[in-house]
Amino acid sequence: MSRKEKVLIFFLLFAAFTIPAIYLTYFNPLVKEYFNGLAPTWFKALVEFIYPRMATERNRFPVSFFEEKALQVTVRISFVLSAFAVFFFLKSKFISFRKFTLQFFNGHTDEHQVSILRILFYSSLLYFSLEFYNDLLVVSSIKAFFKPVFLLKVTGLGFPSDSLGLILYVILLLSSIFCILNIYPVLSSGIAILTFIYFQAVFFSFEKIDHGYTTLNYAGLVMPFLLYQQKKNVNPKSLLLPDWPLQLIRLSLSLCYLLAGLEKLFISKGAWLSPVTFKSYIYLHQAPLGMHILNYPLLCSLLPLAAMIFQLGFISILWNEKLKWIFLPSGILFHIGTVMLFGISSIINPWIFTYIFFIRWSEIKPLKGLFKSVDHLFKRGIPQ
Repeated sequence: MSRKEKVLIFFLLFAAFTIPAIYLTYFNPLVKEYFNGLAPTWFKALVEFIYPRMATERNRFPVSFFEEKALQVTVRISFVLSAFAVFFFLKSKFISFRKFTLQFFNGHTDEHQVSILRILFYSSLLYFSLEFYNDLLVVSSIKAFFKPVFLLKVTGLGFPSDSLGLILYVILLLSSIFCILNIYPVLSSGIAILTFIYFQAVFFSFEKIDHGYTTLNYAGLVMPFLLYQQKKNVNPKSLLLPDWPLQLIRLSLSLCYLLAGLEKLFISKGAWLSPVTFKSYIYLHQAPLGMHILNYPLLCSLLPLAAMIFQLGFISILWNEKLKWIFLPSGILFHIGTVMLFGISSIINPWIFTYIFFIRWSEIKPLKGLFKSVDHLFKRGIPQ
């Protein structure tokens, strides 16, 4: 281990232990003062900028509730810093781990694979956005309650008029179709995901956040870089492209599951794994199958444990690709189980659709030929 690595690891661990201490001695009293109306103006402005709903939520919950939430944020920051310290330690001590990290973003993927992913992904984006304009018309009737989320505040965008909403909706649909047909794919992909996220931001500005499109958003933000790798490949004899954008998509999707699992553990302090907690969620949602599961205590103990193993273990696909044949089917069962047991979300789930990035589509010859024909429609396709 080099001196630079030792200093970096020490700094990360020092920060991981120092930040909670600073919070407990300095910022925790400010949280109490905020609820008593005695906090400094800068702290009040900072809190309400980060969490606009605080002005409303402070009247619903006691100060102890928000003290715990603030501490949770601090603990998570310390956890992330500690995780980075462990990462750099493993990288410096174990040759196999260092080799894996160096090769992770330096591989190649087949150009046909990129084309198939483009068609599949933007077809799914098109499908999930079909109702956006109708949803916009619905929420326009309550736009008096519109409170722009951070993204809209920063960009200065507000609630769109009916005509502007229709224009943006058509742009979203057309840009997705252009991507599918391989018409200016890099530009079209960027426009598609930006308008897709804009509509979500508008819907989330009514103090209700939905994480259903999270994985689609992350994949969509990286897809233009993957398509650019395909566009700049001017060698007709080479069908191999740098795969770092694809690997980045896989990493972000895996981290979504990992962080979701850790979130459950942090918030519940481990109680999420308890069958009592699992039963309370079932009672809360009153789904027919869930109520039936209550008659089987063993299942009430095993199902939350299995769900946690799935969420925390999904990331292992990145270093052992064979495990995807365990975790991808498990993920489908996980999301279907969420619908059946709790009545949450739907069977056609955006999270499941993003599993397309873990499949080697170019190795399925019938699909390869079918999607190649789409690419050649506008003469911007893959080379012969």
